[in-house]
Amino acid sequence: MFRTNTKGVRASMSSNNRHNPTTAPSSSPAISRSAWITLVVISSVGLIPMYGETVIIPAIPDFIKEFGITYTTSSWILASFLIAGAVMTPIAGKLSDIYGKKKIVLIIMCIYTIGVALGGFASNISFMIIARILQGIGISMFPIAFGILKLQFPKEKLSIAQGIFTGLFTAGSAIGLALGGTIIYHYGWHFALLSMVPAAIILILIFRKFINIKEEEEKKQQQLQQQPEQKSKVQKSKLGTEYCCVFTKIGNEQEYFHHHHNSAADLYMHDEKNNNNLLQKIDIKGAITLSVTIISFLLALSYLENIHSLTMSDFMPTVILSIVSVVSLTLFIIVERKISAKVKAAKKIPTSSSPSSSSSMAAPDSPLIDLNLLTNRIILLNNISLMILGITMFMVYQSISVLVRSPTPLGFGGNAISAANVQIPFTIIILVVSVSAGIIISKFGNVKPSLVGTIITAFGFFSLILFHSSELLISANLAVIAIGLTLTRVGNWNILLEYTPNDSIGISLGMTAMLFFVGMAIGPAIASIYMQSNQISIIGSSLSFPSLESYNMIFITAFFISVISIALKLVLKKKMSNQGE
Repeated sequence: MFRTNTKGVRASMSSNNRHNPTTAPSSSPAISRSAWITLVVISSVGLIPMYGETVIIPAIPDFIKEFGITYTTSSWILASFLIAGAVMTPIAGKLSDIYGKKKIVLIIMCIYTIGVALGGFASNISFMIIARILQGIGISMFPIAFGILKLQFPKEKLSIAQGIFTGLFTAGSAIGLALGGTIIYHYGWHFALLSMVPAAIILILIFRKFINIKEEEEKKQQQLQQQPEQKSKVQKSKLGTEYCCVFTKIGNEQEYFHHHHNSAADLYMHDEKNNNNLLQKIDIKGAITLSVTIISFLLALSYLENIHSLTMSDFMPTVILSIVSVVSLTLFIIVERKISAKVKAAKKIPTSSSPSSSSSMAAPDSPLIDLNLLTNRIILLNNISLMILGITMFMVYQSISVLVRSPTPLGFGGNAISAANVQIPFTIIILVVSVSAGIIISKFGNVKPSLVGTIITAFGFFSLILFHSSELLISANLAVIAIGLTLTRVGNWNILLEYTPNDSIGISLGMTAMLFFVGMAIGPAIASIYMQSNQISIIGSSLSFPSLESYNMIFITAFFISVISIALKLVLKKKMSNQGE
């Protein structure tokens, strides 16, 4: 899937736009029956966690009522899921290299199933958040799952598997909203979660029986060891359907990285004596300090709803949590800086170095955030843009269900089905545009779709500010926003690949995906602050609901954040032009 470029990471995208690097082979290799079976099973496995992510979104107002929680606290139902996925994705990828892909995926699926079952019995918010953390670990299976597909499918046919896997992956979100609303309306949110358990167990058993990758991995390792040692090369990705999904691309590039890094790394995978050393190389300190940073930051945001009172008791939690967040962020940067420095030094060591010299550097070789990469302004700006995308996307998820289900005149007085139906066009458009993104990118390049997508997103939010008086208008505006968000995401991930050194692709994509998840976790927190701090009581009822002004503030904030993203894109475009784009 790569075209070699030996001159460095700043390969010209303009040349890539003028001619297609792919050449059709004279005879395409056949896809085996076992490969198709693997594809069906892996795609079904991938659909379940995405279904679980969106199936409970229509029930957010129910959680607020049943658990007796604030709108700000309710944001943790989404945030805890995403934080767990952000932290565990790079760790799970490393563990799969140590203990095998099939074993780690099975463990992750079991943890996810336990989380879903516990969520179905949750009776308070603390119990639900624990369950959602376990469910969020399920996200980390996607890069590994695609790595399994890469071992089964011929290189020339890999895009077929990728397109199907991505399509079902994205369809899981749409199905979750569609079925979730109906199930919640008729049977309640408890049943919506518990109904997933039998399907998850069946998929675990099917996966265990039909997915056999040991022989394929050994064969691939033998082929790699037989190849002559190649110099480090920077490569450029083809423009195709592979950019539809973040997880799919990460898995693809992590596979490439691990298979081409060096012979010592390959030998570690087959040497049980080095398992402990590899475990030490997982960035556990980085994961802990990052988790503390994100959690304390989101908690500090949640207390901002009471900051207007100016009383010391309401002010101090925000101050204390902010200090904790800054301290943990500082520790995280220190940890990542040390690891990044050792990784940079390790790359200068010849591959023929003795095992003892390699083992002396017992530091994680896959930092959660590689600070060496962030010195590249293009990668840094690109990652900030993706975080902004995640923020705006999940601001929508958090607020729309509440708006639709709030009683009139503060909402539309709808039910769970109504809340789901309003957002279904959003997920369907994301699916359609994602599948066609390869064609769009191949014709217009990376920068233009990303910039145009950001402009469309900003326009969609501006339109949402002016026109959200009916469910139909909201659905129409969400469809526009979905087009913009998807074009932006596809373009950004392509730009990232173009400017990441070949020997850092796996680390870079894992790092960017993690930052993307962090943005997703921040989005619901911001939306909930507005909804909690601007409430109105309904006459004749003791209940309070977000005012119409709170939704205006959410949409206005999303609009201005999108405008900032446009400015970042213009700066990014200029820097890329200065480097020969």
